[in-house]
Amino acid sequence: MNSLRLIRVVGLATSLFIFCWSAAFAVDIYVVTSSGLTIGAEEVKDIFVGDKQVEGGVKLTPIDNASLKTEFLDKALHLTPEKYTQLWGRKVFRDGLIPPMTKANDLEIIALIKSKPGTVGYVSAVSGDVRVITKY
Repeated sequence: MNSLRLIRVVGLATSLFIFCWSAAFAVDIYVVTSSGLTIGAEEVKDIFVGDKQVEGGVKLTPIDNASLKTEFLDKALHLTPEKYTQLWGRKVFRDGLIPPMTKANDLEIIALIKSKPGTVGYVSAVSGDVRVITKY
């Protein structure tokens, strides 16, 4: 009987530790674009799933950030990486769309946003060179 109680206590303590550890390392995610675009937070999901492709005559180019992708998909799109891949697989074959390219980190995302109008990406830290659409 005592061993069962010990197992429960250890299991509860482990769960509590994992929860606190993940909360301590939670990262803010900023969806960013160039200053010329007027995209709202409510449009982020549509952009990243290919449902919104143009804003004010500018072709939108969503870019995934490899270092934040899983967190972004969970927080912003409420999708698992597997579901996101499946969704884009259907869009490629059914609609002829091109899925978002993936860049390795924040620096690559920001550099692309600065060089290519219409780029929308997500980063863990922002600079004055980009406009924040929303934060997750």
